[in-house]
Amino acid sequence: MLFTIAVYSSLYYIGFKSDLGAKSWETHAQMQLNSLVTNVEFYKLEYEVYPDSLKQIENSNQFISIIDPTQSTKGRKNQYYNYKNLGDHYLLFSSGSDGLANTKDDIYPQIKVVNKNIGWIKKELTK
Repeated sequence: MLFTIAVYSSLYYIGFKSDLGAKSWETHAQMQLNSLVTNVEFYKLEYEVYPDSLKQIENSNQFISIIDPTQSTKGRKNQYYNYKNLGDHYLLFSSGSDGLANTKDDIYPQIKVVNKNIGWIKKELTK
């Protein structure tokens, strides 16, 4: 029994508290963000506008996760990805391991070809 407790404690530490675990959650967040861009764009095709919140997409597709694993595994209050509808564009990113938006560890979707047909932007445009 003591061995079992030691094994599960070690797994918990590696998965949720260590740098190795944090990197794994960051990789998972990256994959989810890439998928969310596709879903946000599909939402726009269906409704001709971007969603006001990611909850609208989640409600229409039960297989979508809008919870940021880099936040939820740390037990933080805001556990969702950062999303902001800007009309013709939108912001979407993870706050990363530090939990603070707009810092160097933020995680953004990896879009291979960014063109005028995709509304995702990395930073808010200044007028």
